Amino acid sequence: MIDAASGLSFGKRSLSRIYTEVELPDMAFKYDHYLFNASYNYVDLSFDENALWAVYRYEHEHYLVAVQLNYNTLDIQKTWNLTEVSHYDVGNTFVICGTLYLVDNAYDLQSHVSRGFDFYREKWRHLKNVYWKNLHKNTNMAAYNRYDKLIYVTDHGYYFTVEADLKWR
Repeated sequence: MIDAASGLSFGKRSLSRIYTEVELPDMAFKYDHYLFNASYNYVDLSFDENALWAVYRYEHEHYLVAVQLNYNTLDIQKTWNLTEVSHYDVGNTFVICGTLYLVDNAYDLQSHVSRGFDFYREKWRHLKNVYWKNLHKNTNMAAYNRYDKLIYVTDHGYYFTVEADLKWR
């Protein structure tokens, strides 16, 4: 649901018919204020072993914002302003074990996962030799599945799985 005055909110409905909604403060959600350099998304949701995460950007800023949400209530538990990275330099993101990984580009055949932000250590790590291949040069979605430990990718309408073999240490 979009409220033009306050920003975007989204909700969760459970089998018990309980509806929960959260508003992401000051989120860019109209015109060409897209989240990444190659998508038409305004927010990127990720689940991992620890939490539900939302990555977005503020309307008048170029950096990414990440929030940790409570699974059940959708309450915002913590917010990180990731000022070190511009949303123009990111093609996609995914979260594994409390670390946000940034894919540089979603359109080039050869790209990289160049950075990771550990939410618990509040520390950036620049990664080397972590290659990302956009087989059809249009990766729309990358999401980690905490149950089978795979990254699910949608690339120009094709679906792939990639092993999540990223080493932080």
